[in-house]
Amino acid sequence: MLLYFLKVLEAFPFALALALIGAVLTGLREFDRGGSTRRLVFWGLALGLLTALVLAALKFRALFPAGHPLHFLSRIVVNREFYNLALLWPMLATMVAFTILCPAPRKRVSVSSRSCFYLGAALVTLWAAFGPPDLFIYPFDFGVGLDSVFNLDYLARVTGYCLGFVLLIVLALAVYFQILTTPPKLMKYFLKASLIVLIGFILLKTTQIMLVRGLLPRSRGLNRAVIFVLERDNFFLYAQLVIWGGLAFWRMVSSRLVKPLGANPALVRKAKADLARQFRIGLLVILSFAAFLASVTALKAYSERGPNIAEPLTVEAKDGLIKLEIAVIGDGQLHRRQFLTKSGVMTRFIVIKKNERAYGVGLDACDICGATGYYQRGDQVICKLCDVVMNKVTIGFPGGCNPVPLDFRIEAGFLVIEAANLEKEQRRFQ
Repeated sequence: MLLYFLKVLEAFPFALALALIGAVLTGLREFDRGGSTRRLVFWGLALGLLTALVLAALKFRALFPAGHPLHFLSRIVVNREFYNLALLWPMLATMVAFTILCPAPRKRVSVSSRSCFYLGAALVTLWAAFGPPDLFIYPFDFGVGLDSVFNLDYLARVTGYCLGFVLLIVLALAVYFQILTTPPKLMKYFLKASLIVLIGFILLKTTQIMLVRGLLPRSRGLNRAVIFVLERDNFFLYAQLVIWGGLAFWRMVSSRLVKPLGANPALVRKAKADLARQFRIGLLVILSFAAFLASVTALKAYSERGPNIAEPLTVEAKDGLIKLEIAVIGDGQLHRRQFLTKSGVMTRFIVIKKNERAYGVGLDACDICGATGYYQRGDQVICKLCDVVMNKVTIGFPGGCNPVPLDFRIEAGFLVIEAANLEKEQRRFQ
């Protein structure tokens, strides 16, 4: 669940860019003229999203299996770096021009700027093509390692994915309304600062790809500069949090300090309502950014924590048999063992007591994730690679991300495994 929640939040620059550009465009007379002029923005958004969807489909080749009418598309190879670069160059130039020319957004339409309108429409198209491709690919990964979509793990992944979208939408709307309710003279400084940070983000991505692809001359100074920024790539995130969080806090405080006065009670009530709305919008910005910051720091650190897994104990075969004492492995915990084959390959297997009469025995590997192994959490066995959860009663049965079953027998207080069966499976650990 956390994995896909955090993956969706990586689209924060895309959501923020749409909020900034949208706030400027909706305050222009060109956008309010309706008809074909306004549709230009929405058609651009649709074109960008369609482009991103096509890229996602081409990257996920299993979408067009053999025999499918569109199977020929699976042979088309799209290099993601060159795709991004084709978008980043015009995006960078357009973003710079938009930052210079865009007027301060107003709550009511009162500004005319045709050049800014067309630049904004172009940016909406470019950002829509650049940001969402991965978002379209993730749903195809939900079923990896699962036998069916009717599964709690599948539901958890879908839930995390949807919650990530909800938080991004709340963030974008909070910034959008913050822009429209802030006086234009003040807003223009915050808006341009935020756009400049986005330009820095685009410039870094562009330079990084060009260096990797050898499109820039090799320079030790340039390499060091890019590496220095990449190691501190959260700078762009924190800069946006400071800009919009700082503005929201200042607006909240000022809304409490101002006392509306006047002879007309209706105007006083209106002023109080405006101040209350200003406070609520500021609070929404603060809370949404706090939730976002907690997600990309604390939750991310929690999700990336490594499980505390003991090293497997080495066992040896005698007369071709590996014998494990029931008194040792019959405690209901996951026991990991390793065995060195005649060819010098260290193989691993797991043993767990499922109930009073049954044991689950399998390789510390599966057909999907390979020899990445498993660990135990409560009564569940977890795949270290894809975090798929398995009830321990299913260990010993094939399918999905379950460990590859390993034949065994119980005799005279020992669980016995034939070494030849591990010899046969050693290729999985090479």
